[in-house]
Amino acid sequence: MKRLVIECGAAETRAALLIGEDVWKFWFGPARGDEAGDAFAMAGRRFAARVRHVDNGLGAAFLDIGNGTEAFLPLKKNNEAHCVEGAMLAVEVKAPPRQGKGALLKFVAVSDAAAPGRSAPVADAAVEAAQAVGADADDIAVDVIDRLPVPYGLIRTGVAPDHQSIKAVSRRYEGTALADNVRFVGHVSVGTDVSIDELIELYDAVVLATGAPNDRPLDIPGADLPPE
Repeated sequence: MKRLVIECGAAETRAALLIGEDVWKFWFGPARGDEAGDAFAMAGRRFAARVRHVDNGLGAAFLDIGNGTEAFLPLKKNNEAHCVEGAMLAVEVKAPPRQGKGALLKFVAVSDAAAPGRSAPVADAAVEAAQAVGADADDIAVDVIDRLPVPYGLIRTGVAPDHQSIKAVSRRYEGTALADNVRFVGHVSVGTDVSIDELIELYDAVVLATGAPNDRPLDIPGADLPPE
């Protein structure tokens, strides 16, 4: 049985793919909202890169993908005309750095970026994990089941109206929720209206994304006193 375990913490987002009781793959990155600052050359990520040097003998161009990080791009018919020193290219990471060698890149297009660095689409570790797990599927449909009757959770009900920068994260949800293959199923409580076992029978994959539903009492004198 495959399970995708996701933890979205205040400082870091982590995800792990478990098959049985074994961890088969692990993703990690900054907390949600800080993804653009994660410049690690992970497979599938895209970068704007500047050509530093072309070595025809090795059949490769060496590129700066940001922060002085070097990666290499094999010369092929579709990219060798664009691989000249100083040129900016849009590239995708095929394989991350390993054994002291830079990341292996794939040519995407000529770039008009002013400087090297991570390019859109920028997804956090949880999204990258879900995309990787579903990469072999022909068609994926997602149901978002929520205990509340309307979406957005605490962004809608727990953040003051004057904190617009925090509420702006709801736009990220909209980009996903408006997709044709995503449905919102509200006013359904997992564990009461439907069990986890029932969900596992109904779906190919189940992701439990929960917060803390109750307060955590402090074990100190006076903690049980009523508020004044």
